[in-house]
Amino acid sequence: MRNTKNNLKKTALLADGVQFTIKGFYNHHTNELKSFVITCSGDIVRDIDALFVQSMIVDRTRSNGRFLTLYSFDLMRNRTVSKIKYTDITILN
Repeated sequence: MRNTKNNLKKTALLADGVQFTIKGFYNHHTNELKSFVITCSGDIVRDIDALFVQSMIVDRTRSNGRFLTLYSFDLMRNRTVSKIKYTDITILN
């Protein structure tokens, strides 16, 4: 049952314009869950409420199994990798 839900989330997260929340990520001002959106044909995840564009790139080669893998680079070209469990993701639309 859990694998079926994870597979549905994986396929839904590949679409453009999908909004979702992640368990444990709260907005500091309103104390509500932060909303994220998938843009650019499922390649970039960004925070909806961010003042500046804060985004991470979806690593499709490593986003199989139980985790959604995201990465980003800072100004010094250091790579930051983030793994999010599909069970912690709630799709809003």
